[in-house]
Amino acid sequence: MGNENIKQERARSIVGAFYEVNDGLIEVISYNGNKRVLVRFVASGYSTVTTMVNIRNRQVKDKYKPTVCGVGYVGEGILVRGEERRKLYMVWRNMIIRLTDKVNFPTYAAVTVDPRWYCFAEFVHDVITLPGYERFMTERDLSLDKDIRNPTSPKRYCKENCQWISKAENTIQMVREREQRKAPPLNAQRPTQAAILSIRW
Repeated sequence: MGNENIKQERARSIVGAFYEVNDGLIEVISYNGNKRVLVRFVASGYSTVTTMVNIRNRQVKDKYKPTVCGVGYVGEGILVRGEERRKLYMVWRNMIIRLTDKVNFPTYAAVTVDPRWYCFAEFVHDVITLPGYERFMTERDLSLDKDIRNPTSPKRYCKENCQWISKAENTIQMVREREQRKAPPLNAQRPTQAAILSIRW
């Protein structure tokens, strides 16, 4: 039996088979030799080409498996590498933690996020285009702000609302918001002279 016939026979026995790997259950979709096996994760639907060695060693990675707080996942096609990727990953991970941990971050209870940003790759795709990104890469202590750019918009992490700002700028914004909460409403009526005179002392 020739090599091609052996490969076809093996494909018939493998295609459609299920294997358990560290990231979950996979199904073999196609087989083009031991080094080109197309598999699909049952839970997420993510497909990737891998090897039979990786399958046997349970080392196939699901890039759509939620690994941060049960909702955040890495995704595909990340546009940055190295230190830039590490810095952005920490910003993304900390954002997800604040949004999902209502006990330790109660002030974020009403804050929402664009569902696309649960995917790190999509998050990166958007935030590298936001105002202040060059400063984020060259200066220290810059953070992703959701409040200043569109102050009338609901508190939401999304491409339209966010920008990169320094800690000093963030502190100024927090003080401004605190003062606005203390100030009386603009439409509050001042007591009239007649009302003051009618008070029984």
